[in-house]
Amino acid sequence: MKETFTNIVINCDAVICCRVTPKQKAEMVRIVKVKTQKVTLAIGDGANDVNMIQTANIGIFRTYIHFLTLIGIGVYGHEGVQAVQASDYAIPEFKNIWRLLLVHGRWSYLRIAEMILYFFYKNMLFTLPQFFFAFINGFSGTTIYDDYYVTTYNLVFTALPLLVKAVLEKDVDYKIRLPKAKITKSKLYVESPKIKAYIPPLYGYNKKGLIFTYPNFVYWVGKGVFMAVILFLFAIFGVDNTSIDSSGIQSSMWFTSITLYTCVIAVISSFFNLLIIIGRFC
Repeated sequence: MKETFTNIVINCDAVICCRVTPKQKAEMVRIVKVKTQKVTLAIGDGANDVNMIQTANIGIFRTYIHFLTLIGIGVYGHEGVQAVQASDYAIPEFKNIWRLLLVHGRWSYLRIAEMILYFFYKNMLFTLPQFFFAFINGFSGTTIYDDYYVTTYNLVFTALPLLVKAVLEKDVDYKIRLPKAKITKSKLYVESPKIKAYIPPLYGYNKKGLIFTYPNFVYWVGKGVFMAVILFLFAIFGVDNTSIDSSGIQSSMWFTSITLYTCVIAVISSFFNLLIIIGRFC
């Protein structure tokens, strides 16, 4: 009967289950999750909802690759805090679910997806010149970067942009600043009255996985390859034997190396700042 019951359930817009046990609640979620391969979300406020909450899952991002984590939402209610303790997220009232899904959920997808794309871009831009340099040094194994350049690139020079983007990126804010006359010590921002009308269409980008996609991935990797070629050619052919440093010493491989490394850091930092400016104005 499970197959027949599942076929009925998936063809309904809504299903109401009355007088079911906690195990049956979890089984309902599991049937839909396994049969339809859809992302499921469970919300409960009591101990009888714990099994259901722990069975459900929410997709971090949904493209051709499924990356799922078990997750549930607990509501502080009159039945205790068992559901809250078993859940990954807790809300004081059910009406706050829209903000968790449509605002914070969307921000999380946006931050993670763009951070991964940017991570691939900046590392392609940094590592490919080393590969190109092998064709010049006769495949001797000599690297164009000094060891501490490699160590500090991800650890120091490009760590902050990724951290800021992964934590603070907000393309659309659901709060507006109050006029000076209405600002109090406890209230500086207020929820925008129009935000609920605009955020659901924006959430569709998350649901359809329109940011972290194969075309976007190829685009960012291709951009990294293109910029790496341009910077490498500039550093190799732009610095010749007539170039001297501040001590009057002619250029060497390390003179070219620091020129290339400086260009890579400048391009990465400038590109990131440009993204922030465009995002704020859009």
